[in-house]
Formats: sequence, structure tokens, C-alpha cells
Amino acid sequence: MKVNGFTDLPRLERSGPGKSEPARPQGAARGGSDSVSLSDLAGRLQSLEAEMAAGAPMDAGKVEEIKQAIREGRFKVNPEVVAERLIQSMKELLAGKA
Repeated sequence: MKVNGFTDLPRLERSGPGKSEPARPQGAARGGSDSVSLSDLAGRLQSLEAEMAAGAPMDAGKVEEIKQAIREGRFKVNPEVVAERLIQSMKELLAGKA
């Protein structure tokens, strides 16, 4: 596939600590069966993505209303509310790691 005049070639990878095997495109057969395992962090990320996808959709009208208020200088930030929500968010994140 050409992109901006360049050919999109597969990335090459070498295996092993000494990398003595010849380079081959990623995903190339290596003999035997390949397996993939995800870290706990990757699993948590997938869970968060699923939660976000299932959550309430964004209210485009509300977003536009806030943008307009910012442009006009009418948008006021309540630092106490921001601080309280930040603290609550951090508590939830830390509780999830325990």
C-alpha cells in the first residue's frame, strides 16, 4: 500500500537475546503455535473501554453550550467542586489498586 509516495512495508523483528535469527515480518510463522497473553493493566484497560462504551452518550448540545459560554467569558469554574471531584476520583483509583 502506498502512502504519500512510500510503500508500507511490514516491520521486521528479531527474536531472542542475541537476535541471531534472521529478521522476518511481524506475524510471520515461527513453527509451532503462537500465544498471546495480556498484562493485568491491559485487561483493566479493556474493562474501562467496555464501561465507557456502555455509558451514557455525550450530550452534544450541552458541550456546545459550554463551548459558547467559554467563548463569551460566562463559564465559571468552582474550584471547590473541582478539588472535591479530583479527590474522589483519586480515592476510587487507589481503591481499585488495593
